[in-house]
Amino acid sequence: MPTANTAATLHPEVLISIAFVTGVVLVLIGIVRPLYRAYQIREENLLSLERKHRKLTARNRQLAHQVCIDGLLGITNRREFEQRLSREWQRAIREQHPLSLLLIDVDHFKAYNDSYGHLQGDACLKRVAQALQEAVGRSGDTVARYGGEEFAILLPNTEQCGSLDVARQVHESLARHAIPFADSSCSAFVTVSIGAASMSPGHRDHGHDLIRCADKALYAAKHNGRNRTEAFLPARLVTSSKSNGQCAASTGPQALLHDKRIA
Repeated sequence: MPTANTAATLHPEVLISIAFVTGVVLVLIGIVRPLYRAYQIREENLLSLERKHRKLTARNRQLAHQVCIDGLLGITNRREFEQRLSREWQRAIREQHPLSLLLIDVDHFKAYNDSYGHLQGDACLKRVAQALQEAVGRSGDTVARYGGEEFAILLPNTEQCGSLDVARQVHESLARHAIPFADSSCSAFVTVSIGAASMSPGHRDHGHDLIRCADKALYAAKHNGRNRTEAFLPARLVTSSKSNGQCAASTGPQALLHDKRIA
């Protein structure tokens, strides 16, 4: 059993041990604390960079979206439309699918602006754009502003019959909106003329060939009285039956224009 003298003798050794351990702990704290603080700062910086990266990515997406979208109407702009036409054209060649295009012009829009003012004219274009979007049923179809009061609807994997059906839906959708136009020579409401064209692209063809065909049909629609759809067909004439919604084909000369008057 230790005596009091032994305890007294060991007491300085205990103190030395305690002092040593304390010193080691303090040294470790002195080393670890800056390292831990540096680690915290690094994590905070990484989190900050990650937040900034997310914001930058979201901003880039927003800018990319804005580049593709018409600022007034909120639909695809002409630049993005032409890029999509090029992509869909190449895809149609690869997959040997038809591609259809509707070019749409608001009838007598200059007269509408003169009568109602440019602000009301902008509101009118917004409602027309909405009517076009309502008429298109597939996510892969593109409704675009082609320029001024002109619009375009690109219809991948769609034959002439299908494009005429979409054109009919455009007229009907716009009729439901019933935008008043007292000075129109076509109707008491805003109407559109539509040129439709369909092609099965080949390697020697170009997407602008489809645009030219639709533009010729649009010109005919406006020349023949407006508020109607005309279709340009390189080799045959396709008509649409209102009674059963089916299409019938008949042979005809080159570059026939089909008049599909909308009641």
